[in-house]
Amino acid sequence: NHPDVAPLWHARYEPIWAVCEELDMVVNHHSGAGLPEYGSDPAARAKRRTFMRALVFDDTLHFDANRPAPTPGPGEVLVRVRLAGICNTDVEILRGYHGFKGVLGHEFVGEIIEDGVVRRVVGEISAVSPGSRSRTWFERSQDADRSTLGIRRRDGAFADWLVLPRENLHLVPDNVTDEEAVFVEPLA
Repeated sequence: NHPDVAPLWHARYEPIWAVCEELDMVVNHHSGAGLPEYGSDPAARAKRRTFMRALVFDDTLHFDANRPAPTPGPGEVLVRVRLAGICNTDVEILRGYHGFKGVLGHEFVGEIIEDGVVRRVVGEISAVSPGSRSRTWFERSQDADRSTLGIRRRDGAFADWLVLPRENLHLVPDNVTDEEAVFVEPLA
């Protein structure tokens, strides 16, 4: 809230922030209010995951309350988004960066269910197909066939759910808050 920075920040991020704030998708998203719950009934869980809320850019920025939820492919995991951060790249996409159309956002903290236990995760944003020979972060980031969460050929984190390869996910230690963990991607 520094007086010299606030006007610049608001001018740059206002297009995204206004929509997110109105929908409470970034601030307090981690509270779980209004999010689909896992529950114990697989059929009920599947039905709730058929559609999701998402912030979508397709030449205009808009909220879609009925966006089809993603389905994990081979080697991928469904991640429930707890908290997402706004990045300057999201603003650049609104100006045409990479010609991306879809769900914005690549800085996130999410949850997965692994062996019946809910685990918090963050993720590397460059993803490759399971058959790719790219194994390290650097190789994945240079792979010609890669997708990049919320930037290139892969819907992002400004939604209830996202999908990433399991190898891209990293567990968040219990002593790290969501508000701290959301900065893992920008600091990586």
